Amino acid sequence: MMKEQRDITFKGNIVESGVRIGEIRIVSEKKKTKPEASPVDILKELFRFKRAKESAATKLLELYEKVFADIGEEGASIIMAYQAILEDPEFLDEIKLKINEGGMTAEQAVTATAERLENHFGDLDDEYMKARRNDIKDVADRLLECLAEDDEKNGEAVSGKPQSSDKEEDGPKSFLTSFDGKVVKSKGYVLLATELTPTDTVKFDRNELAGIVTYKGSENSHTSIIARSMKIPALILEKLTSDEDFSYVLNLDLDGQIAIVDGDEGIVILNPSAETIEQYEAKKNGASLKSADKEKTGQGYFANVNSIEDIRLAMEMGFDGVGLFRTEFLYMSKEKFPTVEEQFAVYKEAAEITGEKPLIVRTFDLGSDKKVSYLKCDSEKNPALGLRGLRFSLKYRDELKNQLKALYMASAFGNIKVMYPMVSSLDELLMAKAVAKDAKEELIADGIDVTDIEQGITVETPAAVFSIEELAKESDFISVGTNDLIQYMYACDRENPTVTEFVDKTYSAVFMAVKHVADVTHAAGKKVSLCGELGGDKAHANTLTELGVDKISVSVLRV
Repeated sequence: MMKEQRDITFKGNIVESGVRIGEIRIVSEKKKTKPEASPVDILKELFRFKRAKESAATKLLELYEKVFADIGEEGASIIMAYQAILEDPEFLDEIKLKINEGGMTAEQAVTATAERLENHFGDLDDEYMKARRNDIKDVADRLLECLAEDDEKNGEAVSGKPQSSDKEEDGPKSFLTSFDGKVVKSKGYVLLATELTPTDTVKFDRNELAGIVTYKGSENSHTSIIARSMKIPALILEKLTSDEDFSYVLNLDLDGQIAIVDGDEGIVILNPSAETIEQYEAKKNGASLKSADKEKTGQGYFANVNSIEDIRLAMEMGFDGVGLFRTEFLYMSKEKFPTVEEQFAVYKEAAEITGEKPLIVRTFDLGSDKKVSYLKCDSEKNPALGLRGLRFSLKYRDELKNQLKALYMASAFGNIKVMYPMVSSLDELLMAKAVAKDAKEELIADGIDVTDIEQGITVETPAAVFSIEELAKESDFISVGTNDLIQYMYACDRENPTVTEFVDKTYSAVFMAVKHVADVTHAAGKKVSLCGELGGDKAHANTLTELGVDKISVSVLRV
């Protein structure tokens, strides 16, 4: 019956725009049996829960590193929010109390606590807070999975233990799908589900996903934020006649069929006709730089990138260079610091792709919300004001030197420049430059011929804004990082949604800071660029140019 039905179309609320064609993958809801009441060994259950919690924390850290490497900071910060729930004393104490005094198994206690919290958040009026119920559910599911794995490892079975129907997802067998006798190039999977959690979504690499379509959800949910971070067209279907109607859709023979997600018009087309596919293939897939944008702002764009794949895409799209190459993925995808040789291979490839165009590489910006599993960093009460950015790098000076060695070596293959993150004082910059000097001299002593490379800084703190005169003299270029500058200027943690409303959306204080930095930097004969979400907002492009910004650097998927 499915092959006879063409162009099955549903309207939806747009979460992320864009048009993609892909292969449908049905994501079934996890089915779990209700934990049954049974006599329990309280001490044993407490130990089981402790082990499951530790296992869940380890897996979340691994997931954080994967998400950070795949889609960057914004998506990874959501996984850190899960970690916060998992470490929340009230959440943990309630579960342990239900075991200790309620005589529940660990599964029963986790399920009961999660259900209470889900109901609590679901009853709230605030849409953002209402969407947090799914975060609780996702964390609870992880704990239940870890409890089941712990039992399997120890050869135990617990009566009434929830059973998960989750299976490991196979990767796409082919991105070429036969359709009516012709081959259609599919751009990955279109996930179709009643509801998705962020961890359901990030099981897939960004390049494997073409679209996300759900029946339930919220534009404020973390799944929606993940979709926007990944720049994947996503829709939440408008209210159908009944839940049964959507079950009917999911029960159709859809897996492996083609779907078109049109995030511009807010529609999804299941099993499209050949004519419809041809019509949509005519639409350009994804964003492209328009010459009109350059004429309007009087400048081109640099790209903010997280990977080699992003750099290739930026060059294909016509960016004028890379204004921010985040290198944290090299550190977060490994079990120890990467070697000089490993880093050199990546930077060399990046330089060869960009050629003569500038490739501005930010030295590793770890700490705060970007933690690596092989470093036992002390917990900080306010990590945004803690050991992060260049401060972190200077604590691990030998690793900074290794990174700079790799960059010096790779600079022979392209136009590499080095940028130090979150510099707050002249002393910090001079220390970093001293490390760079040592790196160069050691390479020369080893018989490796290297030349100087430009070294610049990101201005992300009020201290750097007001110290810009002396910082500009010691820098070859300046970049204003607006994401952190905004949070520090307005004293509003960008990871805390409860204070977002207190940020002045005219950004008048930030614009005054940008103008001051641009004026002083130009007086020193240097160029100033700007990177951050503010630069990706076309409404601010002319203003930033008028303030003296020479180049704007935006996400490769944002223009």
